Parts: sequence; structure tokens; C-alpha cells
Amino acid sequence: SIIPTLKNTWDLVFIDADKENYSNYFDLVIDNVRPGGWIIADNVLWSGKVLNDTKANDLETKSLKLFNTKVHTDNRVTNMLLPIRDGLMILIKN
Repeated sequence: SIIPTLKNTWDLVFIDADKENYSNYFDLVIDNVRPGGWIIADNVLWSGKVLNDTKANDLETKSLKLFNTKVHTDNRVTNMLLPIRDGLMILIKN
């Protein structure tokens, strides 16, 4: 992955990639986001699937549920969920 080789500080990171790795991407970028900077994650509602029981083989939905819980309980960020389209999670680094 290229992310660990980047030594910049970011004001904004947009995550819209393989859903199984959203938590990993968050972990890779959080230390390089400046205080007050934003991380925006797309598709966090996943057509409403995150609200229902998850099928055993639905790794994407399981991963998004874990990501949503992870960032909601992470005291390094304040989060806001925008329920537009497939959902945008806006995380502001404290």
C-alpha cells in the first residue's frame, strides 16, 4: 500500500474503496490528518443493509458495520452521519 509511504499532513481524506478495508484505511490515515481535518467515508449505510441482520457471506456489510462502530467509539474523532444516498460519514479529528 502506498499510504504508509506518504508523509504529508492532510486536511481532507475521502475513503471510497473496498468496503472490507475501510477500518484499515482509517487506521492508516488518522495520524496524518491534522486536528480539525476531515475524513469522509462514502457508502456507510450500504443501501440500508447496515441496519439489518447480515448474511454470513456478506463481508462488505459486516465490514461497514464494524467501521461505523469503530469510528463512533474512537475518541480521536467526532462523527456525523449524513443519510444522503448511500450515507456519508464525516469524521472531524479532535
